[in-house]
Amino acid sequence: MTPDPESTPTGTTVPPTSTDPAAPPVSSPEPDPDPDAGAKRALEAERLARREAERAAKRLETEMAELRKAQMSDQEKALDAARNEGRTEVETRLRERIVVAEVKAQASASSVDPSLVAMLVDRSKLKWDGDALDEESVTKQIDKVLAERPILRRAEPGQPPVPTVPSGRRSTTEPDPGQMSMAEYIAWRKQNPHA
Repeated sequence: MTPDPESTPTGTTVPPTSTDPAAPPVSSPEPDPDPDAGAKRALEAERLARREAERAAKRLETEMAELRKAQMSDQEKALDAARNEGRTEVETRLRERIVVAEVKAQASASSVDPSLVAMLVDRSKLKWDGDALDEESVTKQIDKVLAERPILRRAEPGQPPVPTVPSGRRSTTEPDPGQMSMAEYIAWRKQNPHA
């Protein structure tokens, strides 16, 4: 028996076709409010996959290092420890230079002394992403230093500058003992024994 082309196999349904002219037309789906939403989701998924792959690579690298270390002789282990110590020391110095440069660059717009701000920033609160310094944590620490020490803050346009202590000799009502003769000095000391 040949199957009837008009019939459908059991278990399947054919969508009804409307030949009724009074039926409302099928409208196209509403336009997506964000046309880039699909691309953004794909980009976020790719970033997530990249982070996961980096974590897996780091785990494998750690395992390989442990296996190599297990097969090393005592002399090779000592040499490896010395290399790691040197690498750590160099990395510490480089990170410090990066911190100082980044803080000076960001603080130069808002501080009268970016070098002092760089010295006062709490390094333990700074965040690192691999070898890169997190700019947001640097900004927070600069703001904290400037809030604690407003004398370091650069005056905004239209605001009076922060008062400073004038440099040089201050005028006083007391005479300068270095400019007196010996007789004037002795007479002055008798009048001002606690000066």
